[in-house]
Parts: sequence; C-alpha cells; structure tokens
Amino acid sequence: MAEFATLKQGDLSLVRGAHIVVDREKFPMKSALIVPKTPDGRVLFVIPWRNRIIIGTTDTALSSINEPPKTFSEEIGFILDNAQQYFSTTINRSDTKSVYAGVRPLVNLNPKNGSTSQVSREHHIEISDSGFITIAGGKWTTYRKMGEEVIDKAEESSGMVSQGCQTETLAIHTNIYALSFWRRYTRSSTQSTVLDNKAALSLANQVADDLVSADCLTEAYKAQAIEELLANNGLDLESLPHIESSS
Repeated sequence: MAEFATLKQGDLSLVRGAHIVVDREKFPMKSALIVPKTPDGRVLFVIPWRNRIIIGTTDTALSSINEPPKTFSEEIGFILDNAQQYFSTTINRSDTKSVYAGVRPLVNLNPKNGSTSQVSREHHIEISDSGFITIAGGKWTTYRKMGEEVIDKAEESSGMVSQGCQTETLAIHTNIYALSFWRRYTRSSTQSTVLDNKAALSLANQVADDLVSADCLTEAYKAQAIEELLANNGLDLESLPHIESSS
C-alpha cells in the first residue's frame, strides 16, 4: 500500500471524547450552551436532548483504541467540575444517568502542537502520486461537506466533468418520531394513508403539537416538521423505518 500512502505515521492523533447524560431537571434549559475555552483550553458544551441534558467533552490522547471506547472516572470528574463552574446547579456523580465516549481521528501536521486540544478538528484531503485520495480527520457533524470535497477532488484529479454537488440542498428526513406519529394517526383516523389537503394540514399540526408536548420536538422546528409531514402525505409509510412507543 506504499504507493497509496500520503499521510505519514504520526500525522494522525487518536483522541477520546467522553460525555455524560443527566436529567433536564438539573439544567432546565431550552437552548444549547458552549464554553469555547475551559481553564485547560478544552471545549465544554451542554445540549438539551428530549428530557435529558448531554454534557461534554473531554480530550484524552490515546495510543490504541478499545472496542467500544471506555469512559474513565477522571473524565467524568472533569466534566462535572467544569460544568459546575458555569451553572449554579450542583451535580454529583449520582446524578449521571449514562456515559458514553467516542474516538476522534485528528490530523496533526504541526509538530509544535503541545496538546490534543490544539490540534485542528478540520478534515484533511491528500492525493497520492498514483491518484489515490485520502481523507482523514473531520467530525461526524461535517460528514456531508467532507463527502462533497472528496467527490470534487476525484472529479478534478480524474478529469471528469463536474456534475455539481446536489447534497447541500437535499432534504434528509430524520424525524423518525414524526413519521411514527403520522403512521399511528392515519391508521386510527382512516383506512387510507393519503389524506386530502385540509385533513393532512390538520393532522400535521396535531402531530407537531403532540411531538412538542412529548419533548420530541422544539417549537423552533415545529413549522419545519409540519412541512415535512405534509411532504410525506401519500408515501408508503409501511416501508419506512419507525419507532413504536412502549407507552
């Protein structure tokens, strides 16, 4: 694989990021908060998620990867200690409902970086002499942009005619809860899953209100959810993935 290699050994740094989950009662907030620089230079974020709050993250350098990545006691302590510096609420380890961790592949091309927190989270693309394209680094939140840039590089290096990126404006149906609610209501209200415009609009508003009440949707995205539900009117919902409530 030597002819394919572009990044050298040591250019990729493995970093574990840990997160904790607590009840929203501890932090009754509706919007996310980010502290761009904690005392040791890391980032701290607090994100509402349904009736829970996600707090992260740590930045622990790794020499190898465990499967699955494990969260250590000192990482939980770091998150708790730092979160309490910015909130009046006191949280203890007993308040932690769950913990999880992931490994970030960071491209470190600057040997002067003293710590992993100084290494860029940006992705890096290289093309070898053989034309092999390598992408490394990046984050899952930028996956679409990463894919776009790789395809652009492939088209450019191969001399292909560019087709232009289509994913930037391509809608992705991600509210599986909304589809599940829609399916349930249409089953109970009519034999057909295709409603007339007036009935569809009424049902979409009802579903959106119920999603907000169930803490599955925020008011800020209510109009978008209604639009998405109306777009689904007439789809074969039986063929789509769904989540059934246990209640």
